[in-house]
Amino acid sequence: MPGSSAASASAAQAASGARLTFLALGAPKQEMFAARCREALPGIGLVSVGAGLDFLARTQRRAPEWVRRAALEWLWRAVTDPRRLARRYAECAMALPGLALGVALTRG
Repeated sequence: MPGSSAASASAAQAASGARLTFLALGAPKQEMFAARCREALPGIGLVSVGAGLDFLARTQRRAPEWVRRAALEWLWRAVTDPRRLARRYAECAMALPGLALGVALTRG
């Protein structure tokens, strides 16, 4: 992380005295940042909220209730905003098998 934007952000967070930070960077950036900061910021909680802040600010619309109940909000968002989300979701889907294998090997 040294020299990177992530290093600068984590240093600023450590200096701020904050005990909890909400990350709204979008997947997978926020998860990668949180993983990198786990050791660098041992006393600070990191909460990945993704688009949660956008929903609270009403800058993005939530999927209809029936879509959320079916656990398909990710698909609804990809269809309604393909330019921004299709590539991101595809990259996440391609990374998933490798991540699952890594977890299985460390637990095995």
